[in-house]
Amino acid sequence: MQERATLHQEELQKQQPGVDQIARSTETVTGDACGPLLDELLSQAEAQELIIQDVGNLCEVAEAMCNAQQEQFVQSFIDLPVWSSLELMEALCDE
Repeated sequence: MQERATLHQEELQKQQPGVDQIARSTETVTGDACGPLLDELLSQAEAQELIIQDVGNLCEVAEAMCNAQQEQFVQSFIDLPVWSSLELMEALCDE
């Protein structure tokens, strides 16, 4: 997924005209000629939306992994015999 996002971003960078180019082209283009430029900008915005969605999905996966790891860490402390009075008493009596 990350490779796909990177490749997609590189394609966009190759295809995206600079801000100056857009400003110049909008100054010179009039009437119905704006259509192709607007279509191009719309397709770029849609592609960027897909990239943002992919990044959001990656963040959700990372968050789920962190939560699972945290639960395991907390559970390891809960499983210690010190929390059970019976097991604690047995452990103290053994010594």
